[in-house]
Order: sequence, then C-alpha cells, then structure tokens
Amino acid sequence: MFLDKKCSIFSTTIITVDCEEIKSYHALYTDIACDYFVPNNKYKNNQQTREFETRTLSLVLEADKTLVNRWDKVVLDNNYWNYVVDEIAIYKNIWWQIDNITLTITQRDVG
Repeated sequence: MFLDKKCSIFSTTIITVDCEEIKSYHALYTDIACDYFVPNNKYKNNQQTREFETRTLSLVLEADKTLVNRWDKVVLDNNYWNYVVDEIAIYKNIWWQIDNITLTITQRDVG
C-alpha cells in the first residue's frame, strides 16, 4: 500500500476554564504520510443508507504512529471535514513486528 496522502492527528482533552468544560487539541502528528479509503460496506453505499449513515473511512498509518487513541481528532489533507477515531487495528507481519496501523474514522463535527 502506498502512503501517498497526508493527515494530522490531534489528541483531544477536556479542560475546565472558569467552570466551563472546553475541548483542547494537542498535535500528536502533523502532515504524516497516510492513506485513506472508503471500506467495503455491507449496505453498499446507496441513497437509502446515506440518509442515516455518517461518512466512515479507513485510515492507514505507518508502524511507528502508536500514540493514537480512540476519540482523537483526524484532519485529512484535502478534506473540509474533521474525523474522530472510532477503532484502532494493529497489523503485524510474519515476524510479529507492527506492519501498519489502520484506524476507522468517522466524520464528525468536532469543532
């Protein structure tokens, strides 16, 4: 797989300022190589499913990007939308070394 796209990943924390909780983002990785694609979907992306389903993508990262956690914010290079990490899958090669990390990300309003 070619990692020919760019993305940035931010950790999300909740901080309290003047008795009000607000989101704070800290950059984990900026402008890193990645690849993203629409995964195979059991509903076959037709108009009926688009009415209730948010956009979900699979995001592939290099093996050394291990600081990513669930609920982190993802910004893709050529996309207006922000995404949130839903699932993390670590794939290993035959020598049990991490080959790549695949994230399932969902389009969200995380402003």
